[in-house]
Amino acid sequence: MWRATARRWPWPLRSARIRWLSSDSEPEPPRRVAALWGNGDYGRLGLGALESQWSPTACPFFLDRAGDPPVSLACGGAHTLFLTQSGRVFATGLNDFGQLGIGSSVTHTLEKIVEIAAGNHHSCAVTEDGKLFIWGRNSSGQLGLGKSNVVISSLYFLNVH
Repeated sequence: MWRATARRWPWPLRSARIRWLSSDSEPEPPRRVAALWGNGDYGRLGLGALESQWSPTACPFFLDRAGDPPVSLACGGAHTLFLTQSGRVFATGLNDFGQLGIGSSVTHTLEKIVEIAAGNHHSCAVTEDGKLFIWGRNSSGQLGLGKSNVVISSLYFLNVH
């Protein structure tokens, strides 16, 4: 008889602890990394490849960024948002409706972000001073502009004090 075991994954994202040994075999302190798994098409996992992963795999981008570890992530339809300790947002995956918030290779610096969320074709971020930024597809009013305003790849913000 098949019996399910109760194994709980930390959700929302909790820190994965990895022990590294330096060249002189002194252990370094544990690091926080993002571990992802699932369908990897469009690069949505942020692992640097399009292959799917069916067990938690550390995102290599954050292995090299020990000074600014991830604190939260949000998964959309085919994209993922990563929020770092310093308030920076990184996005990976499909950008067919502007849900990554990029239209070019330019890095956008707005304000310190404290919360993120992702929908099927849109993304959101809240700043430390209460502004809500929303970008992506608005086919069903996801951006808060009403359904008649079909907007793709634009950035809007509302003050949510």
